[in-house]
Amino acid sequence: MLAMKIHDAISAALPEPVAYSLTPSTQPTFGDFACNAAMILAKKLNKNPREIATQIIKKLAGSDLIAKAEVAGPGFINIFLQDAAVWDALAGAALAPVIQKEKVIIEYGSENIAKPMSIGHLRSNIIGKSLVNIFEFIGQEVITDNHLGDWGTQFGKLIVAYKKWGDRAQIEKDPIRELNKIYVRFHDEAKSDLELETAARAAFKKLEDGDTEMRELWKWMKEESLKEFQIMYDRLESRFDHFYGEAFYEDMLPIVVKDCLAAKIAVQNDDGSVMVEFPEAFSPSPFLIQKSDGATLYATRDLATIRFRRDEFAPDRVLYCVGADQILHFRQLFNTAERLNWSKVGGLVHIVSGMVSLPEGKMSTRSGRTIRLGDLLDTAEEKMREIIATKNCEVEGAEREQLIRDLSVGAVKFADLGRDRESNITFSWEQALSFEGYAAPYLMYTHARAKSILRKASEVSDIDFQSFSDPAERVLAMKLLQFSVAVEKAATSYKPHHIAQYIFDLAQEFNSFYHHASVMNAESELEKQLRLALVTQTAEILKVGLGLLGITAPERM
Repeated sequence: MLAMKIHDAISAALPEPVAYSLTPSTQPTFGDFACNAAMILAKKLNKNPREIATQIIKKLAGSDLIAKAEVAGPGFINIFLQDAAVWDALAGAALAPVIQKEKVIIEYGSENIAKPMSIGHLRSNIIGKSLVNIFEFIGQEVITDNHLGDWGTQFGKLIVAYKKWGDRAQIEKDPIRELNKIYVRFHDEAKSDLELETAARAAFKKLEDGDTEMRELWKWMKEESLKEFQIMYDRLESRFDHFYGEAFYEDMLPIVVKDCLAAKIAVQNDDGSVMVEFPEAFSPSPFLIQKSDGATLYATRDLATIRFRRDEFAPDRVLYCVGADQILHFRQLFNTAERLNWSKVGGLVHIVSGMVSLPEGKMSTRSGRTIRLGDLLDTAEEKMREIIATKNCEVEGAEREQLIRDLSVGAVKFADLGRDRESNITFSWEQALSFEGYAAPYLMYTHARAKSILRKASEVSDIDFQSFSDPAERVLAMKLLQFSVAVEKAATSYKPHHIAQYIFDLAQEFNSFYHHASVMNAESELEKQLRLALVTQTAEILKVGLGLLGITAPERM
C-alpha cells in the first residue's frame, strides 16, 4: 500500500520514533497527504514544531516516492508524491487492506418464527450481510448464524390457536400471513376467554417436556416459516452457515444457571428465581436467568449461545446485529459472559442500529399495522420500473427485469447502509431511487457508464508512464488510492457507511473527470491509454465497493 510506503519513508526521517498520523489531504493544493509527526515530536522534545518539520523535510529530499514536502501552519508536513509513484500504486488500488486475521462470528437476521418480516428486520439483514462481505474481503474467517426466535411461550399460543382455528392447507400456501393471523386472533379472543392463556401455558409445557404431537406441530410451523423467510433472504442475499435458533440450546440451559450460581455472580431468590447481580453504577436492574417456576428466559438462551460458540468455534470476536432497543440487554449479557470467563473483554460486540420508518402517507401497506418487508421490496420494484420506462435504457427483456430488481434492492440497501447505522432513518423513496444524488442508482449508473467507455475501446494497454497530463487525472488517481482506507475504517468501526460515502465521492470525482477530460478523443494514444486505465480502475473499485454493500454493479443500463 502506498500509505504504508510513505509512512515508512517519514519514519526513517524522524529524529526518534514517535506515533503520528498520516491523512489524505482535502485539496490538491495542500499536497497528497498531511503528517503531524513534527507536532507530536515538538511536545515530546520541547522544541519548535516548524523547525523539526524542516529537519524532517530535508531528510526526505531525493526520495523516489516523495516529490516535495512543505511545512504548513503550526508544523504540519504536506507531502506531494511523485506522479510515477502514484501510478505504480494504482495497480493495487482495489486490494483489501492488511488487517490482523481473526475468526469472527456474525449473528444477523434473528427473525421470530411465525411472524412476518417487516421493515424492522431490514437493518439487521442488510448491515449484517455487508459486514460479512467486508470481513471476508479483508481475509477474516467468517461464520454466520441466524439466531432464530423459535422458542418461548408464544409457541404454546400458536399451537392452541392452530388447533382451534388453523387450516393446514391455507398455512402451507401462505405460512407467515396465516400463522400470524391465528396468533393475532388468539390475543383478541384471550381478552374475553381467560382459559386460552391457561391452555397456551399447558401446551408450551408439553412442548418443553417433549410431547410428540407438540414437537411435530412446532417443527412444522418452523419449517413453513423458514420457507417464506428464505424468499426474503434470497432477495436480500442474506446467507447463513447456521440456523441455531433458541430451541437448539434447550438442553444447555440448566448448566448456564448452575455455572452462574457456582461463580457467585448470580443469586437465587426466595421464590426460586435466579438473577445475575451488577453494581448499581453498571446497571439499574438485575439480569433474570430463571423464573420462579423454573422456566428459563431469552437471557438464559443467549448465555448458552455464548458458551456453545466458545466451545464449538473458539471465535476471536462475535458481532450481534441487533437494534438499539437491546442495548441494556447486551450490556448485561456481555458483562455476565466476561465474568464467567466465557469471553474476553471486547470479544462480544453489539452492532447497534437505529430505527427505520417511512414518512406518513408515502406507502400504503397491504398488511395492516405492519409494513411487510416483501411489500417494501415490491413497491421499490414498481417505482423503479416506472422510472426506467422514462429513461433511454439500452437493455430489454429478461436483462431489463433483472436490472430493475438489482436497482430497486440496491436502492433499499443503500438508503440504509449509506447512513451511520446508529442513526434513525426515515426512508424516502425520492432520495433512495435517485439517479443523481446520494443513492445506489446513481452509483450503479456511474459504473455502467465506465463499462460503456471501456466497451468502446479496442483494448487497454499497459503503458510506461511517468507523469499525468491533466490535473483531473491525478485527482481521480488519488481518490482511487483511498479505497483501502475506507474499507479499513468500515471494518474497524463496523460501519459500512464509510464505504458508501467513499464510493459516492469516487463516483463524483469520476464524473467530473469524465466531463473534463475526453477519454476516447484524447490528444495522444499515451494519454488515451492512461485515461482508459483510470476508467478501468474506477469501474473495478465501484464494483467491489458496491459488492461490499451487497449491491450489484450492472454492466449496462
